[in-house]
Amino acid sequence: MGSGSEFLFHVCGPSGVGKSTLVRQWEAVARKVGAVTAWVDETCVSAADAMESISSQLA
Repeated sequence: MGSGSEFLFHVCGPSGVGKSTLVRQWEAVARKVGAVTAWVDETCVSAADAMESISSQLA
């Protein structure tokens, strides 16, 4: 952290247009270059849910 290379993406759109596929492709590319990634979806209904999900992915 603090390297100036932190990014947050928000992707939204109608069901079935390929949002999850796009994000998974971005994630694969990012991980190939050593990035640490985490993501949440609509199942996280609160900030606490999102933080818990991200925390468990980064653990």
